Amino acid sequence: MYTFYSLIKSKGQQYAHIVKHSFTAFMTVLVIYLVLWLVSGYNPIATFLRNLSLQLSLKKELAITLGPSYSFYPPYPYTILFDLLDFALGAGWIGVLLVLMFMGRKVHEKKRDHELLVSCFCLLQLFIVAVGALLASETARLWIFMLPLLLVPVGLELTTFNLSSRIGSFLLVWVLMVVICQNMLFISA
Repeated sequence: MYTFYSLIKSKGQQYAHIVKHSFTAFMTVLVIYLVLWLVSGYNPIATFLRNLSLQLSLKKELAITLGPSYSFYPPYPYTILFDLLDFALGAGWIGVLLVLMFMGRKVHEKKRDHELLVSCFCLLQLFIVAVGALLASETARLWIFMLPLLLVPVGLELTTFNLSSRIGSFLLVWVLMVVICQNMLFISA
């Protein structure tokens, strides 16, 4: 979205610049995942596909056990709210609080800049996925690949914090992650 915005703003004069940066971003992501795969054996595509198949099998098991009329997941449009809340839970809530702080600061400053625009585009993509019900339900697991979209405004907000406040934020995220993981019984299964 930001690329299209840049092209419209520059009247199409930045094609080479955009191609160069797109290639750099793609190669960066590719190298990071390649290093993760070589060091730990992590396969993000297989992880996503496995989580998706687990969700479908869980739905089938519940339909067999509880009857076909039973719905484990809320019907659409309610999935929009539940998906966004589940994503916030999976993100540890602190990130959502930092996004709200970032947006509030930008509104208070009445500053319309590239940081705000990029952050709005990132959050809009999350909202589009929720409204489109592309990956409805189980979002704490299935939407994990979209966490960087939330981390853009989070990172921009953290740059305004002093070092001790940043460390405090990271410690809060860690504590919440520990508490959430302690209560996720399906992880140990």
